[in-house]
Amino acid sequence: MRNHITRHFSRLLSGLTIAFTIGLTGPAAATDKDTISAPVMLRSQVSVDNDQIRLGDVFLNVDKYAERTIARAPGPGKSITLKASWLWRVANFYSLDWRPTSKLDTATVTRSSIEIDSEQMVSQIRAEIEDKYRGEGPFEIDLDRNLLSIQLPTNVEPGIRVRNLNIDQRSGRFSATVVAPAQGNILASIPLSGSIYEIIEVAVPARRLMRNEIITARDLQVIRVRKSDILRHAVTDADHLIGMAAKRVLISGNAVTLDDIQEPILVQRNTRVTVELQTDFMQLTAQGKAMQSGARGEIIQVRNLTSGKTIEAVVTGANLVTVAMPTQSAMR
Repeated sequence: MRNHITRHFSRLLSGLTIAFTIGLTGPAAATDKDTISAPVMLRSQVSVDNDQIRLGDVFLNVDKYAERTIARAPGPGKSITLKASWLWRVANFYSLDWRPTSKLDTATVTRSSIEIDSEQMVSQIRAEIEDKYRGEGPFEIDLDRNLLSIQLPTNVEPGIRVRNLNIDQRSGRFSATVVAPAQGNILASIPLSGSIYEIIEVAVPARRLMRNEIITARDLQVIRVRKSDILRHAVTDADHLIGMAAKRVLISGNAVTLDDIQEPILVQRNTRVTVELQTDFMQLTAQGKAMQSGARGEIIQVRNLTSGKTIEAVVTGANLVTVAMPTQSAMR
């Protein structure tokens, strides 16, 4: 009987011990599981704003060595790619639980920057030229080559300045150097050169004008062009075009030269004209037939309808001519 009670008590004690042990270890195990750190992961795209790449920039869930520098960052606005084999060596060095699964496990690191584009540079150059160029009016500039943008670090004040500006007033050529930033140490320098072009206003046909058509104010428009693009004998002033006749077909938008226009034809060939003869003592008129067309001031041949003789006369009005060298025989 005593042995039976002893065995029963032993079993009861063992059960209580197991239960007590489970009660103690169960919550502890759950607590340990909750504190397990997240797995280390690679960032495939990384952006940095200074000249250093840190361990925590490239790998996620790195606590102990996150601020350790592992490489030098690229220049502002540029990128580098860290290969899988290099990243694995870094992970091993810092005892990180990470390894690449393939060569495609890379990290591309891009340096943040402040961009100064070519338009900003051209605007600054133009402002500097305006202070030194002695042109007659507005102008535009052409650079000899396209400008690349300047990338500045994010920790500097953005801005540029122009240095060593030289202008040849006769040829319109210039050279200069653009440096950035505007204040402090120079981080970028770009030499450049180009040409200055004066801009002028030119009256040109607003539509196609046919030969002998009289030019009116409605037929013209004013455009702005480079002075160097205009032909030497071009007529730029609208007042000098209005009332003139097109000597040939005039194209819309093209500058008109002196060779393209003439005084309007006042006398047409084979038309009847009035011939005037003036002397110091008298003025005579007769009827004639124009053998040629002519504008004001031009000398044409006219046949006297009465005598049949052909004479030379100066066109002085619409269907009106005056004998160039008046003689009595000319009017017979």
